[in-house]
Amino acid sequence: MNIQTNTHGAELSREEFPLFGTAAILAGGKSSRMGFDKQLLMEDDRRILETVIDTLKQEFSDILIVTAKPQLYEGMGVRLCSDLYPGKGPLAGVHAALHHARSQYIYLLACDMPVVNLSFIRHMKQKLLKTGMDICASRYNDRLEPFNTFYSRALLGEVVHRLETGNSSLFRFINASQFCVLSQEDAACFDKELRMFTNINTRTEYEKYLGSTEAEPEGCAELVDKLDIVRYIGGEYIQMRDLMVHETALHLEIPGVMTRTLYCSPSEEKELVIGHLYTQGYLHAPEDIASLELDTQAGFARVTLKAPAKVCPEELPPEGPVFDPRILLSNQQKFYDQSTLQKATAGTHRCALCDDSGTYFACIDISRHNALDKLTGKALLEGVSLTDKYILTSGRIPMDMIQKAAAIHVPMIVSRSTPTIAAVETARKAGITLLGFSRENRFNIYSAPHRLRGCNLPV
Repeated sequence: MNIQTNTHGAELSREEFPLFGTAAILAGGKSSRMGFDKQLLMEDDRRILETVIDTLKQEFSDILIVTAKPQLYEGMGVRLCSDLYPGKGPLAGVHAALHHARSQYIYLLACDMPVVNLSFIRHMKQKLLKTGMDICASRYNDRLEPFNTFYSRALLGEVVHRLETGNSSLFRFINASQFCVLSQEDAACFDKELRMFTNINTRTEYEKYLGSTEAEPEGCAELVDKLDIVRYIGGEYIQMRDLMVHETALHLEIPGVMTRTLYCSPSEEKELVIGHLYTQGYLHAPEDIASLELDTQAGFARVTLKAPAKVCPEELPPEGPVFDPRILLSNQQKFYDQSTLQKATAGTHRCALCDDSGTYFACIDISRHNALDKLTGKALLEGVSLTDKYILTSGRIPMDMIQKAAAIHVPMIVSRSTPTIAAVETARKAGITLLGFSRENRFNIYSAPHRLRGCNLPV
């Protein structure tokens, strides 16, 4: 039996460990070039390391973090350890990872490497199975990469010897070991842009990385901008740039009838004005408008109506369209996947108009109510019927969203989030089908379930 002895003399049987299982992240560097701890690097309002850990969990049963700040990883479902040879550089981190490993090979990553490529990791595993080498590394820009690399636990004794004799160069250690190297061309087969080798050591590199991942979603450049901010996280203050949304005030007036100010995103203002007036009952159709004066730069809209009489919403008839729940969930997933601005900023809402043939169009705004008004205005201007379709919305559904849905005679409204009790009561009274928590393969039906194909249960 092959027995491995650790630095404290405890015997470990290599045969008791699976071949692969542990992925280790070294998070003990000084971060001197960055100016703050790289363990705190953020992307999309989330620590980059959280995303890395979640990705590694798809391939490895054991995630090990080598860190001097265990408090940063509370509740993340990982094991924690610290260097047993502090101050000895990256090789000491390799030692800690090998010492605490629960598999014969460990996959090693640095905390400043934000991109994990699982397909390439599986390719490296296959290479090790074929060659039996102790290390599987890769080469990038003619340089051997010590991370995004597999190490065998059989190397632990040699690592200890080098650390205790002052020979702590990680590159010399790798070159003195039995290792195989995957070329840059090999890596490019799995990652054409070679993003898996991204390394964030400086603020410039951090800005460059965020610029490639947090670029303004297509068609939304006028809605966002990046601002310098200070973030407090993990007991430290860090400077960073954050993608944020613009807001503008649009003063809406019907002379002699009403005036109000809509705080909105600076887009689709004409659709917003028409949709808002329609959902508020000031007009039946765009043809009711005698004139519309809109100045987005000055932030005002003046509307003259031919017959400015308020219209009371009608109750929907009990009959009407029936929708396929599977297609609905497919539309919902596409809607969520395409909500890139909301994911990037957490500062907008989105509504989409759908039926069983797919999605017609979607609208974005800082306000869920404005997003629905924009969608309504767009449908009216394009002559698209609302009475045989449903609306997907990104936010919580309060009572006034149901009132707007009733005003435009849309038979169903769907959200990934929850409605309020008042919204449910209003939907039931108006005969609107209301769905919440629509995600993955499920949703909740709160009213009028007869519009879902195959549903014969009452609520």
